[in-house]
Amino acid sequence: MIQKFEFKETSLKGAYEIIPFYATDERGGFVKDYNIDLFKQNGIDHELKEVFYTISKKGVIRATHFQLVKQQAKLVRCISGHVYDVIVDLRPDSPTFGKWQGFDLTGDNQKTLYVPQFFGHGYLVLEDSIVSYKCGEVFYGEGDSGIMYNDPDINIEWPFEKIGGIENLTISEKDTHLMLTLLHISGKGEVVGKYLIVGCGLSGSVIGRELAEDGHDITIWDRRDHIGGNMYDYLDEHGIIVHKYGPHCFHTNNKALYDYMCRYNQWRPFRIFCQAEINGKASPSPFNVQ
Repeated sequence: MIQKFEFKETSLKGAYEIIPFYATDERGGFVKDYNIDLFKQNGIDHELKEVFYTISKKGVIRATHFQLVKQQAKLVRCISGHVYDVIVDLRPDSPTFGKWQGFDLTGDNQKTLYVPQFFGHGYLVLEDSIVSYKCGEVFYGEGDSGIMYNDPDINIEWPFEKIGGIENLTISEKDTHLMLTLLHISGKGEVVGKYLIVGCGLSGSVIGRELAEDGHDITIWDRRDHIGGNMYDYLDEHGIIVHKYGPHCFHTNNKALYDYMCRYNQWRPFRIFCQAEINGKASPSPFNVQ
């Protein structure tokens, strides 16, 4: 038996459901789920930069993820098991902005999803599963972000009954701190939010600059009177506000104050840098929220 590649565009333009090439004989089978030339012939320009796999138990939810910068287009396939996979259109000016579509990906049906840039992505694990990702961009941890799986604006209908109810859900600590509402989208297609970065050292400055250039509203808190070089001038030119705070204002015991200020100002925690941690002089503090 030979099953040739099939490409079907989803209801969210630019995203595809793909059936891979599959051949069987008396020895077993052969699966080919990617060919750069064939993909281009079907309107998908996707060159691989990174491949990885997740191994998940039934009841795990990984959702709903995207990168604020260096967006990852990806091919997602369930190697074994069963996941309910969801994609969300977060593109500017798209007629389906904020809409979602769900798919059953299993080891048996071998279907692959092509998830374009500027899409949110996640899945609920209905059986113990292994899922492969073939990405068009490397993972950029500092830009890693997402929207809560139960965001009321997107309103994804997850099949929790298939894991015995939502009380059996397993979610990472990181995913419980994702954004709570669907964000506004800028004309460039970047997901735009208000972010607070504590610490304007090298890492904080670079991240703040990159986010500001992509249209995000950035506030930086730093306790120094002077930031090296012309960084203050650059940040000022790009509308980044830098506030000075006292040396003990953000001791690790004061995370409650940070949480309160984020809620009061509607800031979204991007990443909180502690200079002592960057220099390897302190253990990680609760401010390192991603």
